[in-house]
Amino acid sequence: MPNITFPFYFSDDPIIQDAIFTSLVKNYTLTDKGKEYLAQGNIGYFENEEKIKFISISWKINEAMFETAAVKDVSYQIWEGIMNQYNDIANNNGIYSMNNGYQTSPFAWAWSATESGIIESAIRGVAIAGPCALGCLIISTQNWIVSIFAISSIACIVVTELAFMKLMGWELGIAESIAVIIMIGFSVDYVVHLGNAYVESHEKDRNDKIKYALYTMGISVVSGGMTTFGSGFW
Repeated sequence: MPNITFPFYFSDDPIIQDAIFTSLVKNYTLTDKGKEYLAQGNIGYFENEEKIKFISISWKINEAMFETAAVKDVSYQIWEGIMNQYNDIANNNGIYSMNNGYQTSPFAWAWSATESGIIESAIRGVAIAGPCALGCLIISTQNWIVSIFAISSIACIVVTELAFMKLMGWELGIAESIAVIIMIGFSVDYVVHLGNAYVESHEKDRNDKIKYALYTMGISVVSGGMTTFGSGFW
């Protein structure tokens, strides 16, 4: 269909408009490119093959495949607005058979929704893990002061990680959300070990209790931290 731009408009009469458009599409499907386009399932007819059921038009957007959801959402809203505009044109001209157009992406929009879900899960995980960790610390240590200090340490670790991401200019995407979730688990694990060791110490002086905790659990915590740090390079 050379030298014709979209949307196709030939007549004020919807019957004539439909007939001309259908004829042009059928003529296009007789060409080599049209046959290939039809074989790919981009054009569909009703059973009598006299009326067009749907036409799919594909194009590429100038964005990285794994761009963050915040960026893709902007593109999604733009293309959604374009489709709504074309549907309105069809409605205003009485072409009701063409007012249900929609836009989609086999990967970008689905991945964006997945990423948004993971980000929400990370935020929800932080909100749930904090109070749960505090409750577990109070039960295990039987000492609310140590528990408060421990949960404060965990909060500082998470805030430091998020601040580092911000300084690096990273958006909160899938990788960053997973990192936040993992960091909560690691920080709770290490802090709880040290807190329990501090409480279980039979020393009277708090400095001696800290030394005991570092002596008994410090090696394990440092070793775990080193292996975790090293795994980040693989």
